[in-house]
Amino acid sequence: MVFGFLIDAILGLTLSWSFDHYVIQLLLCLLSCLITAFGVCLVLKANLVFLAGEGLYQAVALHFNFNFGSCKTYGDIILVSIAGVSAYLCLHTIIGVREGTIMTALSVGSLVKMILPKLSFIDFNAVKPITSEK
Repeated sequence: MVFGFLIDAILGLTLSWSFDHYVIQLLLCLLSCLITAFGVCLVLKANLVFLAGEGLYQAVALHFNFNFGSCKTYGDIILVSIAGVSAYLCLHTIIGVREGTIMTALSVGSLVKMILPKLSFIDFNAVKPITSEK
């Protein structure tokens, strides 16, 4: 409930924001890719439960001993391709897949590959669990 409240609050605060210049929109898209990649890196470092997409990529990376960032990039490209082809086959036009979607598919996994090694100083496993000693 707290997460939903925070999303609604931030949406209310940013509802009036409008970025009409295409270059600014692209830069904001790249900034969101960087923030997303950093968040994915933190989830990886903390070994938390993944969202479905990242969970699939993590399972493939662990099973086949691949780099997670590469799996994410290739998986996102495959999903975006499926979305584009499906839209074209069903609607005879591509709807919902534009340059921002393609930029995100290509960049988030690559950014994860670059950022994750730089976060080697973070070790969530070093925290000792609280035990009840009598």
